Amino acid sequence: MEPSKFSAAEPLQAFLQSIDVTTLSADEKLHALYNQMIMLLERITDAFIALDTSWRYVYVNQRAEEILGFPRAELIGKSLWDVFPALLDTHVEQLFRKAMQTQQPIQSEFLSPALHIWLQVHIYPSSNGLSIYLLDITQRKCIEEELEQRSTLAKRFVDSNIIGVLLASEHYIFEANDAFLDLLGYTRADLQAPGINWQSITPPEYHAQDQQMLQQLKDGVHHVTFEKEYYRKDGSRAPVMLGATLYQAQPFQVVCFILDISGRKAIEQRKDDFISITGHELKTPITTIKGYTQLLHKILERQRIQEPLLFLEKMNEQIDTLTRLVNDMLDVSRMHEGKLEFQLAEMEIDTLLHDIVETFQQMKEQPSSATHTIILTGETHERIVGDPNRLRQVFINLINNAIKYSPNANRVELHVEKQHDDIVVSVRDYGIGIPKEHLSHIFDRFYRIYDLQHKGIQGLGIGLYISSELVQRHGGKIWVESEVGKGTTFYVSLPPIYKRQLQMPPGV
Repeated sequence: MEPSKFSAAEPLQAFLQSIDVTTLSADEKLHALYNQMIMLLERITDAFIALDTSWRYVYVNQRAEEILGFPRAELIGKSLWDVFPALLDTHVEQLFRKAMQTQQPIQSEFLSPALHIWLQVHIYPSSNGLSIYLLDITQRKCIEEELEQRSTLAKRFVDSNIIGVLLASEHYIFEANDAFLDLLGYTRADLQAPGINWQSITPPEYHAQDQQMLQQLKDGVHHVTFEKEYYRKDGSRAPVMLGATLYQAQPFQVVCFILDISGRKAIEQRKDDFISITGHELKTPITTIKGYTQLLHKILERQRIQEPLLFLEKMNEQIDTLTRLVNDMLDVSRMHEGKLEFQLAEMEIDTLLHDIVETFQQMKEQPSSATHTIILTGETHERIVGDPNRLRQVFINLINNAIKYSPNANRVELHVEKQHDDIVVSVRDYGIGIPKEHLSHIFDRFYRIYDLQHKGIQGLGIGLYISSELVQRHGGKIWVESEVGKGTTFYVSLPPIYKRQLQMPPGV
């Protein structure tokens, strides 16, 4: 093999110029250059092939052997077209012949019909033939193809207009599909107008929620979902379920999926209206029945007729149960409308809990009082701010639930203590427990567990929802831990008075 054959390898000239040949003879210089060039060609990560003007292999480096699948001894001196006849009459042959004819370098990418892999090729022609650099880009092409398929699917999804989709930064909306625009009554031109941005179409009460969502995505949360409202172009509001995920970190952009839930909200509103109307309509006749029952009880007591009194007491218990259900329904309605009233005052939490436990033990009309002992432990000597009746409602509901869902047990345990500057009250039962899949929904409105263990247990599924709302409106938290077959513990955390400023509403 003669060194002159490699004069076509123009990119190597910069390497060859770095060799100190000033002290060598002409033959030694040529030999040193040749050896240095061969060493460089063997070390490069690209496959390198040298062809003469008759398309015969003159040189093949180690990487080229790996890609071509032949040892160089089987290639040197043979024609490219004899070794790979599959290249004839293909785009690859056209590229090589064009480079040879025009003596102009060519760069291209193609799927090799002979090797069945994607190659990036750089062809450098000279009067001695071709110097060819090959790079296997199959993996990159597979990734690009996968990304292209995903992009196509994503575009089809966006264009399908099943739900609203938008691309936005912290402040501006860059792109939105027709479903989102139709929902709010805007055009794409409207979105580009000055003054139309993320905040301008969002009611002020949702700004903090939006900022929290953006911060969560910046902090690495994969996706965030929540309900909010947008302003329509006509000024009305559109309730939506929004799901957001990070599109890119720099510059910061998010993709949001917008589901119109106005239909669901309308149904919920009709349901709330029904509950409110039904509650108010039932309250008057229940109060009347309660009054007549008490009057009849007094008459029979005067006449000392004992047997009917027992039946009246049973009737009174059921009337009280019905009264509590109606009051719960009205509370749900008031909460939804933002009309639930609180009579705030200072109180000692230990005293409140002692009074509740004592009331349970003394309430002979409670059917469950004879079967469960209510045990209270711990003390805090802390004062809190709240509505005593509403907090009493919370703990009575939790105790009643504990009794109801532990029919084979005989005690319910209350414990109060300080934890991290907060007051934590726990209500523990030893009942049937709550399956894990239900724990995240247990405080949802009208949520009931339907399985064999809970079958037959009465309730509307609003008691825990009301308790959760009341606790939150007292600046506290409520959560639950449970194990099926071993029992359930509800926790209520409330801030002490020095963490919650007393704000008495007018008229209290």
